[in-house]
Amino acid sequence: MPHETAARGYDREAVTYSRARPAYPARAVDELCAALGLSNGNRVVELGAGTGIFTRQLVTHGLDVTAVEPVAGMRRRLQDVLDPSRISAGSAEATGLPGGIADAVLAATAWHWFDAHQAIEETRRLLRPPGGLGLIWNEYDCSVPWVAEIAGISSRYRPADAPNASTGTWREFFFRLDGWLPLSESAFPNPRSTDPQGVLDRVVSSSAVAALPAVERAAVTAAVQDILARYGLNSQAVITLPYTTRCYWTRPIGAG
Repeated sequence: MPHETAARGYDREAVTYSRARPAYPARAVDELCAALGLSNGNRVVELGAGTGIFTRQLVTHGLDVTAVEPVAGMRRRLQDVLDPSRISAGSAEATGLPGGIADAVLAATAWHWFDAHQAIEETRRLLRPPGGLGLIWNEYDCSVPWVAEIAGISSRYRPADAPNASTGTWREFFFRLDGWLPLSESAFPNPRSTDPQGVLDRVVSSSAVAALPAVERAAVTAAVQDILARYGLNSQAVITLPYTTRCYWTRPIGAG
């Protein structure tokens, strides 16, 4: 089951999430699919599919996608991308899908939310040889000072027990994981053209912010507006919000 912060925040702001979050660079999707040996018609299971941002790109890539998403608000948006019959209300730890159906299991900006021990066992159950696991994240490029300040807002409101991909803690699980190849990885720049409202929407789409009471959400809005004003961005019609996209892949030893 999803963390309480994710369940409440993402259900509340699913529409904002869909509008504000960036897609993934075509080169990154191409490389991840090539690394996993995926081609037109292969069947994949996407865990934590959210509103379908990555799902749409997988479908465009010619893949046969089954999406798993436990948050109802997210699933409603996901139905704009996939037929409801291809959407499971299960979780990464218990998808409710038959075993041995997937040429790959994928997760986009999501794996850090999962119980890794249960999710990897479910992944292994879903895969058929020589299938593998592919992970992808869009991360703020915090080498840009104003972006680092924007990212810091969500961090300040994130509950202590809420997972955070930027800490890299999720990777430690794979360092100790027996029976799987070491993670391979690559990175791509992913600048997104937006505007001041789009930057605010991006911050509001963070689960930690989306789950806040109205008074605290108003304080977040003021903080974002202050940052944009201090950097002279509040009056710009177009703002480039830089991200870095990171891809990772592995497969069970002996699977390929």
